[in-house]
Amino acid sequence: MLNYRTIIFALSVCFLLVSCNGNTDLTSDELILEHFSKNEANNLQEIHEFFTREICTIDDTDNSSQASCYEEFLDYNDKELPSSDPNIESIRIKDPIRPGRQVEFFEKLDTNLFDEIWIRHYYKRDDSTTTVTIGIKSSGRYIDFLAALGNEYESIEQYKNNIISDSKLKTTDGRVLEGFMTMKTQKHVLNNPDEFDVHDVKIRLVLAIHYLTLFYDKEV
Repeated sequence: MLNYRTIIFALSVCFLLVSCNGNTDLTSDELILEHFSKNEANNLQEIHEFFTREICTIDDTDNSSQASCYEEFLDYNDKELPSSDPNIESIRIKDPIRPGRQVEFFEKLDTNLFDEIWIRHYYKRDDSTTTVTIGIKSSGRYIDFLAALGNEYESIEQYKNNIISDSKLKTTDGRVLEGFMTMKTQKHVLNNPDEFDVHDVKIRLVLAIHYLTLFYDKEV
């Protein structure tokens, strides 16, 4: 029969294992559910899982393995590419997603959730085709979620502030560049990987949304 000390020790070990392994489930996360519906939380979980599958070379299902995978991805991208033109800033970002996979995945997302996170931008190419890119909105429940998460992480608070500042920029003809992400904002994530605690699944979600935003390119 287990004695009292054995039970206490077993509970302590369980607590340490949970603390070390962390949680990969966003659908039951308290902060997520404060800002999103249950169905939207399921979609956010799918976003995290989609990006994780694309950047990981093995089937990483536990929190520790996923964190290591994200660390490797961020470390790879923590480099700036030299440019032949001194007036052009060039950065190195690895896009691991197979062509067409992201567009196909995004078409299955809840429309309301998509509109809480992203805004679409339409560009006309020289060959008359139209390309759609996306940018992160500076208002809505996703930016509110970032603000709340920023209370725990200074890096997220800075990231959120950068997004809001970027949205106030205007074109030469006075149009507001809502969703436009400046090189400063991109470099904040790119060049400071150690500031983002990838052992927290919510941080990995933010990084997944950040990079999926940069990678999205759809021809219509």
